[in-house]
Amino acid sequence: MSLTDDGLVVGHAALHETGDEVMTAGETAALLKLDEPAVLAAAQGGDLPARQIDGNWRFSRSAILAWLAGDVPPERATDEPGDP
Repeated sequence: MSLTDDGLVVGHAALHETGDEVMTAGETAALLKLDEPAVLAAAQGGDLPARQIDGNWRFSRSAILAWLAGDVPPERATDEPGDP
C-alpha cells in the first residue's frame, strides 16, 4: 500500500483523486464504503481525520487517503481547534 501523487495504491488497485478536496460525511462514507453514521461516529471519536466547522463535519480527501494508508496514527486523526 502506498500513497502517490495520483492516489492510494493497494496491491493492484488504486484510488485516484477524482473530486473535491473537502468532503462531507456522506462523500467520505461513499469513499470508504461505509454508512454515514459510522463515519460520523469515527470522526467524533477521533478515529478519522476530520474537522468540525459550525457543527458540520468536513473531511480532507488527501488526509482520509493518508489515514487509510496508515500514514496518520488514530490518536492524532482529529485535531481540536487550538491544537498545535
